Amino acid sequence: MILLILFVLFNAQTEPPPGMIRAGRFFVDKSEVSNLDWLEFQHLMAQNDTISAESMQPDSLNFWYENPEYRHAPVVFITQEQAELYCKWRTKLATEISDRRVTYRLPTTNEWSEIATYLIATSEKEVDKELRQNMKEINEYPDEYFLFASNYPKTLEHLFDNVSEMTADPNIAMGGNNINIIPPRQATSQVVRYEKPSAYLGFRCIVEIEE
Repeated sequence: MILLILFVLFNAQTEPPPGMIRAGRFFVDKSEVSNLDWLEFQHLMAQNDTISAESMQPDSLNFWYENPEYRHAPVVFITQEQAELYCKWRTKLATEISDRRVTYRLPTTNEWSEIATYLIATSEKEVDKELRQNMKEINEYPDEYFLFASNYPKTLEHLFDNVSEMTADPNIAMGGNNINIIPPRQATSQVVRYEKPSAYLGFRCIVEIEE
């Protein structure tokens, strides 16, 4: 909520909204939507909207959802419909406190690929470092479940590992995940088809802003 309150302070022509990064022509969430983000969403939505907080609960297989240890890890075991409702809720809040029309949404597959290609072109060293660090931990503790939190303040994080990311295209996610880490240049076009919520399926938003 603090990030949304601060939304009105940024210059839409030059600066991304709080918590987002400019990636080429897009403003993109710096990291995947986290468990903490989702808990805040459930809490505030229950106070102001007709949709019940229970309907936005992740699948019960996500037993670590409310564990403080995983507060900044990406929320998983949610449906595309739930992710899109989160985008609509976020749009409503941001528009209400701004004098602009603000629209948060899932990227299309083509937009995700464009963002990923831009990230490699501008931050390849950071991407490689992130992958090496994550692979080291995964190889050292192969039987543990990893969902990594944010580490890099000036670039998009975990676009190519962590979790594959849902898109606006039904049942299609993009990118690698902690089970299947893919070389970044290959991951820019890596399509992941899914039929139900998964432990390795999350999302991040892009935003469109009209003056």
